[in-house]
Amino acid sequence: MKKTIQLILLCVFLQSCAQNDQNININMKNLIDNLKKYDFEPIYQIKVKSNLSYTIAINGIPILNKYEADLFFSGNNINNCIQKSGIQKIDIKLFPPIKEDGTFEDYIGNNSFELTIEQTAWDRNGNLEKPKSISNYQLSKIDLSNFKSYSYNYDFKADVPYELIDWNEGEKFDLKDSLKLKEKAIHFYEKLKYSFENKEGEKYSNSLQKGLFNIYQANYYTKKDALDNYIKKIEFINNEEISLSSFENYKVQILGNNNNLISLKRIDGYNIGEGILRRYYTKNNAEKVQIDDVILYKPKGSDDFEVIWYMNQMKGASM
Repeated sequence: MKKTIQLILLCVFLQSCAQNDQNININMKNLIDNLKKYDFEPIYQIKVKSNLSYTIAINGIPILNKYEADLFFSGNNINNCIQKSGIQKIDIKLFPPIKEDGTFEDYIGNNSFELTIEQTAWDRNGNLEKPKSISNYQLSKIDLSNFKSYSYNYDFKADVPYELIDWNEGEKFDLKDSLKLKEKAIHFYEKLKYSFENKEGEKYSNSLQKGLFNIYQANYYTKKDALDNYIKKIEFINNEEISLSSFENYKVQILGNNNNLISLKRIDGYNIGEGILRRYYTKNNAEKVQIDDVILYKPKGSDDFEVIWYMNQMKGASM
């Protein structure tokens, strides 16, 4: 009897593995198999203290947006914006404080902005080492009252052991083609939305595969952790009745140091700079929004967009 139970359990396990295997196409399997682990795995983080509104981009990729009236401290990991070791570019765009109704103040009054980039790393026990500061910027005490916005950029150096799939190898985009690009990008986003809402988890997740690989590698996922994350994403989409919000209040943005990235970003108040693939839900009596932020590129010689950068974000829903 014991052997029979063990045999049944083994069959169920093998059947489950086979089903999961079918969910992963060969390209994604190969990408996950190419993930590498290293003896030294540095993590780069950006931290900001400011009463202003802002968008901060690393290598032309917006990684930190703050458009909330009562948020003073903000931060994020930036490894998925760092393709390889060397000089990295940071762009800072500052705007007046935002009001509760989602509109900007008429001018920038008492302003403060301090940015720090820190490096830490995973130790052998799976803990992050004490961070060390590698770059700092503090806004000078200048009168910004006549500015609608203020921009500043500079370089910093980062050393990472990996190399991500290179989005600089993509075609360059031109703003004069923005209407045509927007139409084509909207079509791509609509296909993603359709797959998500119609429980096509495999199709949706496979469309993100290069972006997923880059975030897995940049954050030093093991092959098992990456596979588990990928399968859970598929299962979540396939098992839930989910509607994404309609696409509204957005514009096409050409991004990247070489203008070879494109994304659709929100332009309204609290949501400025965020992606348009959004799921609203309630948790603990609070309204939340989960955002799949994707950035596209077009490999040279290809007519089609592909997702090259991906980030999932959850926050309170407001404005």
